[in-house]
Amino acid sequence: MRQKFIVRKNDDGQMLIVQEYAELDKDILSFICEERYPLGQIEQAMQGGREALIARLRTDNMYPPILYAQAIADLVMAQLTEGEDDRQELVFDDNNYIAKDLQAPLEESELKDEESDIDELLDGDLEDEYDDKKIMKDFKSSIQIADDDSLDVDEEN
Repeated sequence: MRQKFIVRKNDDGQMLIVQEYAELDKDILSFICEERYPLGQIEQAMQGGREALIARLRTDNMYPPILYAQAIADLVMAQLTEGEDDRQELVFDDNNYIAKDLQAPLEESELKDEESDIDELLDGDLEDEYDDKKIMKDFKSSIQIADDDSLDVDEEN
């Protein structure tokens, strides 16, 4: 899934606005949420560091994953301290964070090891291990099976 965050100041420069868009349909980003923060509160949170800023930016309505939140916080800090553009976008694609190792083919030696492990499992003779213990031979069930007669029910018309 792709997500886009737009970070900007409002027209009078007193509020920071963060808008979230998500790809709900293929290749279509839909507006999800907008949060507005007073710039004074954001600047105060920045003094506590990036973690404090992330904690301030996250809300019940907008709670991005930590990698996204860190990038948003870095962008906000750059906007406010370095005077970067008033409107910036961050686009995230979950496919970039999926482990690439899962898609890599196995080496030939790894395939042979897996085949031998499977063969060992299939060759094992489990019955020999349990024949000596007489576990099931002496088993007495506490459940009684009902007679066939008890299952017949007289229907009253």
